Amino acid sequence: MKLTASLCVLLAPSLMADTATFAATDGSLTGVLQSLNKNGIIEWQSPYSREPLKLLADKLDQVEFSNSPESSQPAPIQFTLSNGDLLPATQVTGMQEAGLIADTTIAGEITIPRAAIASTQFGVTTQKVIYSGIDNIREWTTGIGEPDNWKRSGNSMIASGKAIAARDCQLPENFVLGFGLSWDSSSPNYSIGFADPLKGSSKQNLYTFNFDGSGIRIMRQTPEQSRSQILAQWQRRPSQFSNKSFLVELRVERSKGRMEIIIDGESEGMIVDPFDNIPSGSGVSIRCSGHSGSQTISGLTITELNDIRTRHLAEKRGDPSLDCLITNEDDRWSGQLLSIRGTPEPSMVIFKTSFSEETWEIPETEISTLFFANKPFQGNADGEPAFMIEFHGKGKLSAKECIITGDQVEAIHPLLGSLHIERSSIKLIRRIQK
Repeated sequence: MKLTASLCVLLAPSLMADTATFAATDGSLTGVLQSLNKNGIIEWQSPYSREPLKLLADKLDQVEFSNSPESSQPAPIQFTLSNGDLLPATQVTGMQEAGLIADTTIAGEITIPRAAIASTQFGVTTQKVIYSGIDNIREWTTGIGEPDNWKRSGNSMIASGKAIAARDCQLPENFVLGFGLSWDSSSPNYSIGFADPLKGSSKQNLYTFNFDGSGIRIMRQTPEQSRSQILAQWQRRPSQFSNKSFLVELRVERSKGRMEIIIDGESEGMIVDPFDNIPSGSGVSIRCSGHSGSQTISGLTITELNDIRTRHLAEKRGDPSLDCLITNEDDRWSGQLLSIRGTPEPSMVIFKTSFSEETWEIPETEISTLFFANKPFQGNADGEPAFMIEFHGKGKLSAKECIITGDQVEAIHPLLGSLHIERSSIKLIRRIQK
C-alpha cells in the first residue's frame, strides 16, 4: 500500500522508547520516531544504532508512544462526529453560527461545525464513587488476606514475593473496577478476584482477572466446577508492555451477565457470562505470586456503573432532520437546538421542541444525549484520511496528515481541519488499512 500522507516527527532523544509495529512481519522496534516523510521513508533512532534507521513506511502498522496516562477515565463530554470519530471535551462554552465552541482535553478550545456533529453525550464520567485509593493496607485483610508481604507507597500496594489481600468493597450490582499494574519482576503473576464472596474456598462463585507470562485472561469460578473456566483471553504477554505497566478497567454489568474489558483506555470487547448463577459477592481480592522482584497495583477505584448514556446512544433517534434531546430521566424531545450558554457553569442548552412554541433551558447536567440533525457537510481536507490517532481514555480522530514537533502535534482532520494536539494525550497513531 502506498502512503499518501506525511508524518514528520521531531522528538527529543531523552523521551522514553516508542514502539513501532510492522503488520507484514509481526515484528516491532523500540526507539524514537524521528521522521516519516511523504516519500514513505521512516527515520527511526534505535538504541542499537548510532545513525537513524531508514524504514519503509508502507510496512508500518502503528507507532505506540511511550507517554503513560494518569487515568483511563473518559472526558465528561464526548462528541461523536459524522464520520464516527470521537472527540473528548470538558465543557461546551458556547454556540455560534460557525458551530459549537468546546474546551477539549486534547487540543484546547476549538469550534466544531454543527453539521460535523452526529451526537454529544454529557456527564460521561459522572459516576458514584464506591472506593478510591488504598489508604491503609490493614483494610485489605478481610477474610483471606494477610498484609505480611505488602507495603504501601502513596496510592499503591507493592508485593514482594507471594502476597494476598482482600476487602469487602460493598460492590453494587453494576460497577467499574479500575487499577494499574506495574512490575520489575521478570515473571509477574497477578490474579484479581471481583464479585468475590471472600470465603477462601476453592469452589467459589466469582470472576478473576489474571495476568502472567501467558497473557491476560478473564476467568470464571463456579461452585459446580472443579476448575476455573476461561471466559476470554488475550496473548498480551509482559514483554509486550515496554514500560512494564498498563491500566485496566473492568465494566461489570451483573444485571445483564456481561462485562467490558478496557486496557490502557482501549476496549478489548464485551464478554457474556454463559453461566446462570451470576456472582453476587461484594469483595475484591488481590493475589501476587511472582518469584522475584516486586509487583504493584495502584490507583484502585470502584465506581457505580450507569449505562444510561450508552443505551441512549444506541437507541433510534427519531426524525433525522430534527435535533433530538434525551434527558437523564428518559424524557426526549425533537426540535431545534437554538443555542448553548457556557457561563456561568453548568452550561445551559436552549432548545425549542416541535410540539410547543416555548423554548426550554436545560442544564447540561440534566442531559444524557443530544443528537444533531443530519445535514450535508463537505469538510476541510481533500482525500481519504491515512492515519487514526487514538487517545488515552476514550477518543479517536482520523487524519490525513500529522506533523509532530516536541510536545505538539498538528493533525489535518477531514471535518475539523487543522488541530493542534497535545502529544501527551496520544496513545498511538496507526495507519488506516485501505
